[in-house]
Amino acid sequence: MSDLHHYKPLKLIAEDVDHLLHISSYLQDGLFPITSMTFDPAKNSFSCLSNRFCWEMNEHFDHHESYFRVHSGLTFNHITNVFKRNFHQKHPIRVLNLLMLKAEKPESSKDPYSIRMLFSGDIEIDLQASAIHCMMSDFQHPWPTKSRPMHWHEHVEEHAQAG
Repeated sequence: MSDLHHYKPLKLIAEDVDHLLHISSYLQDGLFPITSMTFDPAKNSFSCLSNRFCWEMNEHFDHHESYFRVHSGLTFNHITNVFKRNFHQKHPIRVLNLLMLKAEKPESSKDPYSIRMLFSGDIEIDLQASAIHCMMSDFQHPWPTKSRPMHWHEHVEEHAQAG
């Protein structure tokens, strides 16, 4: 990995809705094994692992043919409950593709925050939280991959150019 000598693992903390959107942008297209997702009611935390696409390395992509992914850990604190939609541990899809994290402020101070993890395939995890406190941290070194996630608008553009 001599060409990645400037790589610095990301370590981010979100304590409000805007900061959470920032973390969401780094985690977009992250691959989340469902077996890594854990809610610990005793600690009021929800944690999971991600195989994160390194969007922040765009400058590197311009000079090389490979892209990069890295393992990242994600932990949410102050979680009081977890609701799932179209998801269960025995789901045939074993790895979920994160589209975005989305948080909604409570209507009153007595209501919880809703932190939604939206995945492709219309799968959602809704974390109910008394406050927003999220930590994302890369570990290990990025590894090269030839594949870059393609988004819907890119598929449309590619199809239009081929047509």
